[in-house]
Amino acid sequence: MMIDRLYCTLAELLDDLETGGIKAWKENQVMNKIGAASEWIDRNLGQFIPTMETRRFDGTGDEDLWVDPLLSVSAIQVDSLTLQGNDYLLYPRQRHWENGPYTRIACDRDSTNIGAWPARRDIVSISGRWGLYERSVQLAANSSQLIGDTSLVVTNGAEVSPGMVLLVEDEQEVVTATGAASDSTANLNGGIDGNEEEIALDDASKVNPNEVLRIDFEQMRVLDKANNLVLVSRGYNGTRRTGHQTGADVYVYRTYSVRRGANGTTAAAHSNAGLRRYAPPEDVNGLCRQMAALMLRMAQTGFSDEWVTTRQVILRHNAFPKEIEKIRQAYTIWEL
Repeated sequence: MMIDRLYCTLAELLDDLETGGIKAWKENQVMNKIGAASEWIDRNLGQFIPTMETRRFDGTGDEDLWVDPLLSVSAIQVDSLTLQGNDYLLYPRQRHWENGPYTRIACDRDSTNIGAWPARRDIVSISGRWGLYERSVQLAANSSQLIGDTSLVVTNGAEVSPGMVLLVEDEQEVVTATGAASDSTANLNGGIDGNEEEIALDDASKVNPNEVLRIDFEQMRVLDKANNLVLVSRGYNGTRRTGHQTGADVYVYRTYSVRRGANGTTAAAHSNAGLRRYAPPEDVNGLCRQMAALMLRMAQTGFSDEWVTTRQVILRHNAFPKEIEKIRQAYTIWEL
C-alpha cells in the first residue's frame, strides 16, 4: 500500500468491527484493505485530500481559464510574468461546495499585469493545492521531528491512528503503523489480578483516555480516569489478561511509523508542532470503511488475502453501486 490519500483509519474500522482492537486481523492486513479501498475511491471518484503540485495549462485568448479542481493558489506564472493576488479571481466565488474547489480563474478587469490569458500552449503555470475537498481538524497532540525521522512521537497516543493523513505545519505525513510502546513514567500502585478493570496508578496524569497501555505483556485501553484510578478494557488487541504486581511499569503507545513529505509536500524539521488531521467527507469516509470491512470479512471466511479485491467487494455488496453513484453526483462539478 503506497497511496498517500487514505479515507478512513485503523481505529475507525476496528470500532466498526467491534473487535476490541486488532484481535481478528493483523494491523498490516487491515491497513492493506484500507489502502485498497482508498485507492479505488481516489481513482474512480476523485481526490478528497489535497495534493500540492505545479500544473501547466494552455492559454485561452480571453479572460477565463478553466483548470482542474483547485483548492488554493500558491503562485501563478504566465510565461515569465508572476501574477499578484489582485490580478485574478477564483470561481465560483463560494466554491463548488463547502470545503470544495474552484475550477475557473478569471483575469481581474482592474489588473495592470494581465487582461487575458495568452492563446499559447502550456504558457500558464499554477502552483497550489489540488483536489475535490479540503478539511483538516486540530488534534490535541503535539510532536517534534527531525527531517530524517520516519517515526512520529506524539504527546497523546489516543489522538493518532494508522490511516490518518496528518498536517504537521506545512508537511503532510501518512501514518502507516503503530510503533513500540514507551515508558509513561507511571507505575501500577497496587497489584491486580486478571479480572480487575479499575487499576490504580501512582500518577494517572501520565496517561490519557483512549490511549492503549501495556503492563508486562498485556495491553489495556483507557476508558476513563478519576484522580489516580483508571478504568481500562483488559486484554486489548488479543493479549492475555493476567495478574500484575504493584510497581509494574506502565507503557503507552505514542509512537507511529509515518511516510514523510506526502502528497507533494516537503519533509521538514518540527519543534513541538501542533498536529492537524485531514478529514474526508463523511460519505467518502463511510464508503471506505464499508469496503475495507467487507474485504476483511470475506478474507476471514476463507478467501485468501490476495484473492479479495475491491472490485469483487463492490460486486458482492448490492448497496455499493447506489452509494457510489450518490457520491459521484455530490462531487460532480457543474458550471456553465
